[in-house]
Amino acid sequence: MTIAESIKRARAEKGLTQAELAEKLNVRQATISSWEKGVATPRETAFAALADALEVGVEKLRYGSEITTGLRRVKVVGDVMAGNFRTALEYDEEDQSEIWVPNIPPRAYALISKGESMNLRYPEGTYLICLPVQEFETIKDKAGVIVHRSNAEGMWEATVKEYRVVDGKKYLWPRSDHPDHQSPIHFENGEQVEITAVVIGTYAPE
Repeated sequence: MTIAESIKRARAEKGLTQAELAEKLNVRQATISSWEKGVATPRETAFAALADALEVGVEKLRYGSEITTGLRRVKVVGDVMAGNFRTALEYDEEDQSEIWVPNIPPRAYALISKGESMNLRYPEGTYLICLPVQEFETIKDKAGVIVHRSNAEGMWEATVKEYRVVDGKKYLWPRSDHPDHQSPIHFENGEQVEITAVVIGTYAPE
């Protein structure tokens, strides 16, 4: 069964017209029609809203059945610069979306990678699935990490880097083919700079 057929069947089982479903989702009826005809496919965030509106699991929309796939919703709370430190950007509550990813802990959240300094590992637009550093006894060498620091104005700035331990010294490495992003930064966890989260997975939308 195709996604288009699954959506159409789930809507019919709920007893909704295309217009009624469109109103629930705050989209045009033509959008629902295009999904059901297979002309377009809902984005990841639209799948979550669609599942809620039809009161079914996302698995049913994707596969036509409630097969347990281990998927969980994770909130996309902001974006992070893969490059220079930049003022930490957390989206307003109404602008935060959700994506479905497999087998993640309850405290996980997502950030969207921006910039070029990690493009060999996290190309711009990659969803970084993060877990607060307090959940880890140790951070493994080569782990992706979210790092915060306080700037001169007392504002929190953030970046994403690869954590490395070389000869007992800790570094934050860029992973980029851009010539401006090749040198590691010597790092010591402290009052001004600290690792706040570890990247436990990624999602790259088509």
